[in-house]
This record gives sequence, C-alpha cells and structure tokens, in this order.
Amino acid sequence: MPDPIDLAGFQRIVEGTEFPHSLVAVQDPGLFTLPRGLADLVGGSLGAGTQYPLKLGAALLATIPVAIVFVVFQRYFVRDANDGADKG
Repeated sequence: MPDPIDLAGFQRIVEGTEFPHSLVAVQDPGLFTLPRGLADLVGGSLGAGTQYPLKLGAALLATIPVAIVFVVFQRYFVRDANDGADKG
C-alpha cells in the first residue's frame, strides 16, 4: 500500500504541472498557477525591458516551498526508497 505522504506529494506535482491546461483554459491572472504566472512574467507582462532581479526573485519564491517540503519529509522519501530496494 502506498504511503499517504508519497501520494500527497505526487498529487501536488500533478496539480502544479498542469501548465498546458492553464495556458489554454485560464484567462484570469488571479487564477494562474505558479508555473503559468512565472511564464507570464518571463514572457513580458512587466512591459518593456528586462527585469532580471524580479524574475530571479519570483523563481526563488517558487522554489522555496518545494525545498521546504523536501527537507521536512526527506526521511520518509529515503525510507520508502530503501524499502523497495533488493539486496543481492
């Protein structure tokens, strides 16, 4: 039986990577997913010019929650990965 933490992590990955659906179906900027918002930001929604510090800051803010979840649940990921390993 799969671990609930693994299932929750997989569900979050699936929800967060629905970029093509968000790109086509969602038009309201308030409903953009994080990848879609970053793509819109990089695509020029800021107007003329390149604002690299703002883009890099947005990418960092998008990475922080994933890093925190990994650090908190790292022992479970390693334990579950080792449970399925065969010795020999």
